[in-house]
This record gives sequence, C-alpha cells and structure tokens, in this order.
Amino acid sequence: DAGFEALGATITQSNDAQVTQDLLAINDCDESGVGDNAAECGTDTRNAIEEISQSNNAPNVADDYIQNNLLAISQDIDAQNNCDESGDGSNGDTSATCVSEVVNNILAVTQHNGAQGSGSADISQVNDNTGMNQDLVADNTCDQSGPGTNLALCSNSAENGIAPITQFNSASADLFSDITQKNDAAYSQGIDENNDCDESTLVTGSENNEANCDNDALNLVEPIGQSNAATANDDSSIDQDNNADVSQNIVADNNCDSTGTHTAVCSNSISVRNVIEGLVQTSAATSFDTAVILQSNDAVICQDMTLLNDCDETELGSNDASCSNIDPTNIIGPISQTNAATGEDSSVITQSNTIDVSQNIEGTNDCDESGIGSNLAICETRLTNTIGKITQSNLVGSLSGTDVETQSNLFSLTENLVATNDCDETGSADNVANCSITASNTVGDITQTNTASSNIL
Repeated sequence: DAGFEALGATITQSNDAQVTQDLLAINDCDESGVGDNAAECGTDTRNAIEEISQSNNAPNVADDYIQNNLLAISQDIDAQNNCDESGDGSNGDTSATCVSEVVNNILAVTQHNGAQGSGSADISQVNDNTGMNQDLVADNTCDQSGPGTNLALCSNSAENGIAPITQFNSASADLFSDITQKNDAAYSQGIDENNDCDESTLVTGSENNEANCDNDALNLVEPIGQSNAATANDDSSIDQDNNADVSQNIVADNNCDSTGTHTAVCSNSISVRNVIEGLVQTSAATSFDTAVILQSNDAVICQDMTLLNDCDETELGSNDASCSNIDPTNIIGPISQTNAATGEDSSVITQSNTIDVSQNIEGTNDCDESGIGSNLAICETRLTNTIGKITQSNLVGSLSGTDVETQSNLFSLTENLVATNDCDETGSADNVANCSITASNTVGDITQTNTASSNIL
C-alpha cells in the first residue's frame, strides 16, 4: 500500500511473477530375442502451481498512480513409454502395459489494483497474465515384430487445467482526472498424444494385433472474470479495456496397423475435450465535465482438435479392428460482455464488445484391409462443437452536452467439423465394414444490446 504522499507525488507499484516448470519422463522397456515382453511401464508426472494473488493499493496519493500486476507461467511435460517387442515372442504374455498420466495445473489466480487519489490525479493500472502456456506430450510405443501376437495395452491420459482467473481494477481520481485501466489475459494449452501399437509379421500362419490403445485428453480453462470500475470527475477522461485470448489444441493418434488378423481396439474417447467454462468482461465508468469515455471488451478464442485411428490390415487375415472417435468435443460456456457509462458535458462515449470464436475438429478412422480376407472393421466417429449463451451489452446512462455516442457489438464465429471413416477392402473378399459418423455444431442464444447504434452478427 501507498498513502499520504505529498502533492505531486508519483507512485509506481508493480508485482511481477515468472514461473517455469519442465518435466521429462522416459521408460524404456523394449524386449528382443526369444521371449515375451510383459513389461509394465507407467509415468505419472505433474506440474502444479498453487494459488497466486497479486495486489496493489494506493488509497491516499495526491497525484499520479502507476500500478501493474504481471504474471507469466510456462508448464511442459514430455512422457514416453517404449515397450516394443521384436524377435520370437508376443508383446505381452497377457499384455505389456504402457500408461502415461500427465497433468499441468494452475490453481486460482487473482490480480487486483486499487486507487483513490485527488487533486491533479492521473491513474494507470494494468493486470497482465498474457504468458500462460501449458504443453503436454505423451507417447507410448508398443510395436511387435517377428513371430508373435501384439497384446499390448497402451493408454494416455493428459490434462491441462487453469482454475478461475480474476482480474479487477478499481479507481476514483478527481480534479484534472485521467484514468486508464486494462486487464489482459492470454492462455495457450496444447496436448499431443500418440499410441503406436503396430504388429508386423509376415509368416504362413497369421499373427494377430490385439492391442488396446486409448487416448484421453482435456484442456480446461475455468471461468475468467475481468472487470474495470472507475469514477474520475472533473476534466475527465476514462479509457478501460478487457482483453482475453485463449488457444486450445489437441492432437491424438492411435497407430495400430497389422500384417495378420487384426482385432485391435483403438479409441479417442469422450474424455477428449477442449473446455472454456465461461468468460465475463465488465467495464463501468462515470466521469463528468469534460468527459470522454472509451471502453472495450475483446475476446478471441480458438479451439482445435485433430484425431486419428490408423488400423490398417495387410495380407493374411481379416480386419476386425474397432476404431472410434467417441464424442470428442470443443465446449465454450457462456460469454458476457458489458460496458456501462455516464458521461456529462462535452461528452464523447465510444463503447465496443467483440467476440471472435473458432472451433475446429477433424476426426479420422483409417481401417483399410488388403489381401485375402474380409474387412469387418467397426469405425465410428462422433464430433461436437458447442458454444453457450452469448450476451453483449452497451449502456450509456446520461451522456449530455455536445454528446457523441458510438457503440457496437460484434460476434464472429467459425465452426468446422471434418469426419472421415476410410474402410476400404481390396483383394478377393467382401467388405462388410460398419462405418458411422455423427457431427453437430451448436450455438446458444445470442443477445446484443445497445442504447443506440449497431449490432453486427
């Protein structure tokens, strides 16, 4: 806290935190020569940051305020299990087990700047956590080559989590006022998962790929709250911004090709999700004579997902593989943007709300069969993009003498779903593969309100 400084004092307060966490975990459990690979390989790796709170306060400073809260966090995990089997023997007597559980977690973050001031006041306050990056890589390699069956069990479970984020600026000021307040938040979450469970043996009697490969992935951002208040008063001006930029990306692959009979189960399950639970951006103001008020709320959100199950079968035997992308989902909860104002004489008020959302999912099952035998593969893809309620509101309370007033709400949206099941069969046999696709894009209610001006959708 700062207070009771002399007239003309300039108070600069800053909190700056930078955190980097990196983990590398490798299990090398390969087996070669005569014998089975019955290894059990597991990685359980976690980066965690407990609650972070940053606060500045200057309740009784007579002149300038400059207050900043700055936060940058980087979390990275690379987890690998290598459980290949080569030579005479199966990969797993009952099964080789390769399991990766990787978690990046940031608990609640709070950033607050408070101020009051009086004569000749000038206030500048910023909350910035634009360097929040979380990346996870999880690879399981469970190939089997040579005479034998691939019985491996390979799974990845990956989660990036950011708990509720709160950014808040208050102010007050007075004569010869001027207030500039800003909340900036930018988060990037990435997950890359791969299970490689091929079986390659060309012998007279068929060998089987019975591997079970599964990916779970979750990028989660819990509710984000950004708010600015102000008051200012004479010789006023108020400029307030809330900016949020969130990017989430998941790549999940299962490679389960076989040169013999193929009964592998490969899935990217219902737990593969990009989730933003909600966003609230609010700016109030007040001002008075010779008021100018400019306020803006901006949100940019991008969610991308690429999923592949590659379960081809070549030469001897049928392809009975089961490949599925079951309900991977991009989810964005309700988004609310609100600007209020008041103004007074010599007013100009400009207020804007902008939301730009992109959601993309590509899900592919590739279950081809070539050579002698039927293609009995089961390939299923169900993909969903979902956006909750959108509310954008601009309100000008009074305004007054020589008023000018410009207000706008803009909501732009791109949703793309690409679902492919490729279940070709070549050679002398029937193709009785079972392939299905279900895909949906959903947007909740959209409400845009101005006391005047335009809505653009």
